Amino acid sequence: MVKKSLHGLIIALMLTFSISKINAVELYNYQVTIYAGSYGLFNSVDAVIIDSSDTNSSPNIMLSEDQRQLVVTNLKANDRIAIETSQITVTNEKYYAKGIKTGGRDNENEYIQRWYSVTKDNNYVVAYGIPGDQIEYTTYYVDQYGNQLKEPETYYGTIGEYTIAGYKYVDGYLPQAYNLGKTLTDNASENIYMFVYSPISSLTSENGEVTVIPGTSASNDNEASDQNSQPINEDNEVTNQENQTLNQEVSEPEEIIDLDEEQTPLAGNESQEAANQTISYTTIGAGIVFLIVIIIALLYRKRKAGNYE
Repeated sequence: MVKKSLHGLIIALMLTFSISKINAVELYNYQVTIYAGSYGLFNSVDAVIIDSSDTNSSPNIMLSEDQRQLVVTNLKANDRIAIETSQITVTNEKYYAKGIKTGGRDNENEYIQRWYSVTKDNNYVVAYGIPGDQIEYTTYYVDQYGNQLKEPETYYGTIGEYTIAGYKYVDGYLPQAYNLGKTLTDNASENIYMFVYSPISSLTSENGEVTVIPGTSASNDNEASDQNSQPINEDNEVTNQENQTLNQEVSEPEEIIDLDEEQTPLAGNESQEAANQTISYTTIGAGIVFLIVIIIALLYRKRKAGNYE
């Protein structure tokens, strides 16, 4: 009897500890610190952009007196944070602000992106680049049918440099990714970042938790309901064509999609097709050779049999 009581007490304590641990994780507030680095100063707290649409958190932003450090507190898991480079005063004219990267890492392109999801306390630092030949690149924000959800925006970057563009929040929609990256070419018409949004809806459970469901009906209180919104054609121009559908799978957004890599499978497929074609030709050739050998062998046997007669 005593053993059963102790066993029950241990189980109850373990369950209590597990529930407390889960609640602690859910209620935990994260802190992110962003450093301006050696070549710039933050103009104001507006240099930080926070998307807390999934968590309804209320972050606090503090700017240090020397304007070299921004501290963001009261962040929740899955909040997203970005930097507005136009709110950075670059103190060395040889450089320009590219974005932010995780502190303590080498200044490689793969670590510099527009948006970062909050999963822990973290430090970021502004990354700087040396400007070269400048070229335009444009970001578009459309739904699955090509309807414009937000006005396109044009930026300038350096030719040959891997550049990352970030999504914009659209009420009732989720993009295919929070960041899109590609290497800028000397042809502005090729420097296109197309954010394709899928409609979402939310269900509220009895305990008040909100679950986002991609791919279902969206709210009408956003720019997508604007009757003046029109599809965008393959040349990135607004068109009146109806029922234009972009190939977009409904899923949770990826952190980043490399647009350069998306072009690689095409070349790979062409190579594979060429390889398959070569294999086919080789097989046919081998078959022909085999038939010739069989015919020669049969003729030889027939001739040999005739000699014996």
